Order: sequence, then C-alpha cells, then structure tokens
Amino acid sequence: MLKALICDVDNTLTDFIGMKKRCCTAAIEAMRRHGLTLSVDDALQNIFRIYDEEGWEEQEVFQKLIEKYHGKPDYRILAAGIVAYRNARPFALVPYADVREALEMLRAGGIKLAVVSDAPRLKAHIRLETIGLIKYFPHIITYDDTQKLKPDEAPFRLALERLGISPTEALFIGDNPGRDIVGARTVGMKTCWARYGCAWECEDPKADYTADSFRDVLLVLRNV
Repeated sequence: MLKALICDVDNTLTDFIGMKKRCCTAAIEAMRRHGLTLSVDDALQNIFRIYDEEGWEEQEVFQKLIEKYHGKPDYRILAAGIVAYRNARPFALVPYADVREALEMLRAGGIKLAVVSDAPRLKAHIRLETIGLIKYFPHIITYDDTQKLKPDEAPFRLALERLGISPTEALFIGDNPGRDIVGARTVGMKTCWARYGCAWECEDPKADYTADSFRDVLLVLRNV
C-alpha cells in the first residue's frame, strides 16, 4: 500500500522552464534598452546554452552573455537585466493548475508528502513559498542535505527516512527520466513520469506510471 508521495519541484509542481523563458525574455528586453546588441531570440538561445552547460542554478548567466558579446562587463546592462528578471519572477513562477487541489486532497486523505530537489536548500524553499505550496511539504530534501544530485540514491533514501516509510510504500513523481525516474526506481520506489512537465524529447523512461497532469497521481494512489 502506498502511504506517501514524493515530488520533484521544477517542471513537476511548477513550469520552471516556462518561468525561465518568461523571466529571461523580460531581462533581455530590458538589457536591449540599455545597449545589449543581440536580438531577443539570439540572446535567449545563448542564455539557455549557458544554462545547459552550467546548470539551471547558474547565477552569472547574464554577465557571461554580456562579456561574450561586448568583450567586457557592462554593469548598466547587467543591472537592468537582473532587476527585470527579479520583477518578472513572482508573476512567472506559478504551480501547474491542478497541483494545489490535488495536494489538498492527498493531505486530507492521509498521504504523507515530501520533496526531493537538486536545488540548494534556500532556493528550493523560496520557490515553494513563492508558489504557495510549502505548507504541504513538511519534508524538503535538497542538494545541501546530502551533497548528492539525483539520480544518486542518497536524497531519495533521506526522504524515505524522514517520512518513516519503506521504498515500496512511496510513489515518486518527476519530469526527468534520467534523474527522477532512475533514482527513485533504484531505491525501490514506485515511479510516475510527469510527462506534462518534460521540456524536451524523452525516450521511454520505463516508469511504472505516466501522468499527463499532476492530478493523475490521485488515480495512481487510489488504485495501487
């Protein structure tokens, strides 16, 4: 019997890639008004290339973009981009439409809830607070807790320990086959692929279940 749902955050509870695109577009438009010479499309493509190379938590992406195409730092352009990004983020980072209702139903039904995220501790908490979901998750496992990234077993096992359950009593939902599904399956959890949040073309993740919306986990937990 499944007693708990453990969730990834980015592209599982919230459209993180969509948020990045919207915030970066706002930043690029502001930087162009202050002298950035790239088009919006070219700048966005380059920014996402930096994220792909350095990781989604990279903090100097705008600075690297400016130095690459202007040859040196330009703090007027950089400041405009950072401020525009920060101003756009509270409106761009929102949960998927059915997440809050589903979490309410799960909590009311006695299902234990936890998060496993590769984000640093403070960033994970800020994201969950921003989208209004932090109250549902008494256990938030982040990179800082184990110094290991998914699919390493350590963060998954720590979540199980905090919940006080065995792997066979937990369902893990995440969008990334190579990190989320592989990691959870390795420790013995049931797995659910958040196909709705996968931002790239994926091979068959070999998950136990596939969700086309977050609400689909209700059916899985009800029927297993």
